[in-house]
Amino acid sequence: MCSSDLIERLSARPRGARSSRVIFWNIERPDEKPGVDAVELFQRGMTEILEWADAIWVSDRGLASKDRRMIQAVLGGHPGLREAPPAEPFFDVAHFGTPTPRREEVLEQLRKRGLRVGWNAWGEERAKILASARILLGVDRVEGMHIQSPLRWALGAAYGIPIVNEAVPDPYPLEAGKSVLLAPYADLAETVVQALLDPETAEIGRRGRAALCEQWTFKAGVLDAIARTPCAWR
Repeated sequence: MCSSDLIERLSARPRGARSSRVIFWNIERPDEKPGVDAVELFQRGMTEILEWADAIWVSDRGLASKDRRMIQAVLGGHPGLREAPPAEPFFDVAHFGTPTPRREEVLEQLRKRGLRVGWNAWGEERAKILASARILLGVDRVEGMHIQSPLRWALGAAYGIPIVNEAVPDPYPLEAGKSVLLAPYADLAETVVQALLDPETAEIGRRGRAALCEQWTFKAGVLDAIARTPCAWR
């Protein structure tokens, strides 16, 4: 999130036909709070942001549909995101994200089945894990509104890894069962096991790479969103 000093400066800037434009690209996940609907909480936050930003982009099409003020912007990838050369498979599953009890429960189920699970890592270590992993697993940090993990998806696509993710209402530009595998939380571990046994799973990874590294590159996603943003540079 932007610092208070930056927000103050942005709020004070002149607005008009000849002024600069500020677009806030929101890739954070709305979390549940007791007694407050997640959609309502999300809309409150967006209202505050629009006090200093001219437009808001979100990368999850389902989330964008919850508020007509939002512009859906595909967060595409690029083959250059791959930082390590192909390696022989070592890890069955790669999972990156802040450790939480909810995530650890699924990962522990996989370990109990004898699967090798890569740990949360950054930089060169993360690249080596991705280059030698057979599945990229996405589990939501907490229970709440289920949306995409666009940064992880773009990274996984660069390595051509099949993605298994906790079910989301709309995985666009990926397609459920074709370029990403989706499953409810309770079925995630079993879905990973079955995906590892299915020789067709590799095709999921190839299709994901084509969707996010060829058709919807980062540049393509940005240009498309700009074209659909009313306040953009016109």
